[in-house]
Amino acid sequence: MLAFLFKGLSTNLKIPVAYFPVNKLNAEQLHELTVTVIKEIEELGLRVQRLVTDNARVNVSMFKYFKSINDGDDYVVQHPCDASRKLFLSFDQSHIVKNIRNQVIDRDIIINQQRVSIEVFRLMLNLNKGNLMNPARQLKFHHVYPTNLQRQKVAWALFIFQPQCIAALESYRDCNEPGFENIDETIVFLRMIHRWFQMFDVCNTHQHVYCRLEDKAPFRHVEDERLKWLAKDFLDYLYKWKEEAKNERNFLTTETYKALVFTTKSNVEFIKYALQELKLKYVLTRKLSTDDIERFFGNVRSQNGQNDLPNVEACSQAIRKIVRTQLAYASVHGNVPIVQVKMDKLLIQGAPVQNQKIEAASALVPLLEEEQEVLDELNSYPSINFLKIIKS
Repeated sequence: MLAFLFKGLSTNLKIPVAYFPVNKLNAEQLHELTVTVIKEIEELGLRVQRLVTDNARVNVSMFKYFKSINDGDDYVVQHPCDASRKLFLSFDQSHIVKNIRNQVIDRDIIINQQRVSIEVFRLMLNLNKGNLMNPARQLKFHHVYPTNLQRQKVAWALFIFQPQCIAALESYRDCNEPGFENIDETIVFLRMIHRWFQMFDVCNTHQHVYCRLEDKAPFRHVEDERLKWLAKDFLDYLYKWKEEAKNERNFLTTETYKALVFTTKSNVEFIKYALQELKLKYVLTRKLSTDDIERFFGNVRSQNGQNDLPNVEACSQAIRKIVRTQLAYASVHGNVPIVQVKMDKLLIQGAPVQNQKIEAASALVPLLEEEQEVLDELNSYPSINFLKIIKS
C-alpha cells in the first residue's frame, strides 16, 4: 500500500491525502503518482514545499525523475506546479540511523585504523549480567542481537547512540577493562551520529530547556552554529572517513552514505529557506521526518488485530475509518513515540498511554445516530464488492 500524508510545517495539520494499492511499482510510475498527488494538493490551496520518504531503492530512483537540466543541487528541484518555486527532496533521518546501526552489525567498519563494531556493546552486556552496579542498565539483548524484525525498530537502533551507552563505554575504557582498549574512534563515531540525529529531531520549543540539551533548541536564525557544524564539520568527517576506507566493507554502503549526505544538505538548506523565504519564526526539524506516516500505518495495522498481513480491502477499510473518525493511535510497540493524533486537528497530545482508549471513547460519545451507523458500517468487515465501489 502506497500512501501520502500532508503535514504542516508550523501547524499540527496532518492529513492522509491519497493511498494506492500497488504491486512492483517502478520509479517512473511512482514519480507520476507523486506529481499527481502534489498537483491535487496544490489545487486545494495548500502548498507543498518538501517531499520526504525513506531511502528505499525505488524512492532514490524516483527522486532522479524530478531533476531537470536547470536544477543545481539534487535535493532542490523545480516545483512541478510552478517553475518559479523550489521543491526540496529528502530522506527520513530515522531510517538512515537505523541503516547505520544495522551496518555497524553487518560490516567491518574501520575508522582511523580502529574497528567500529557492535562487539563492544555485546561485551558490555555480558559483563553487566548480574551486576548490581550497571553503567548501561538499559542495554538489552535485543539492542545488540536483533532479529530481522527487530532490526526495523528505530527506537532500538537509536539506543546504542545514546549518551548513557557512550558514557558506559568511556568508563570501561578509562578503567582499562580488557576488550575496551581501542574504542576512541567508536566513541567519536557514536557521538557524531547522535548529535546529527538530535539536531534533526527537534520536536518543540521547550525541550532544550528542561532537558538541558542545546542541540534540541528550535532553529531560529540562519547563522545558527549547528547549521555550520552540519554543513562543514559533519560532512568533512564523512568525506575523510570515506577517503581513508581501504575497501567498501570498511565504510557505509553507497546507498546509506549518499542518503546521509543528501539529507544533511537538504535539511540545512531547507531550514535556511524556511526562515528566510517562508518567514517562519522557528523550525522544528521533527516535522521534516516521516514519523506521522509511520504512526498512520501503525494504526492501520492495529485495526486489523492479529492479522500481520492485511489485504487491500482491510487496509482500505482501516484508512477510510481513520479519515472518517479523524482518530488514530500509535501502537505501544511502534517505531515512533506514542502520541494521540487527530488527523486534521490536534485532539490530545502527550496523554498517558493507559488513558488513551478512555479519551477516544469519550470523543465518540456525542456522535449522532446516523453517524454512529456509518461508524458501525466502517467497523464491519469489507464486502466482496468493496474495491469495485472504490473504483466507481
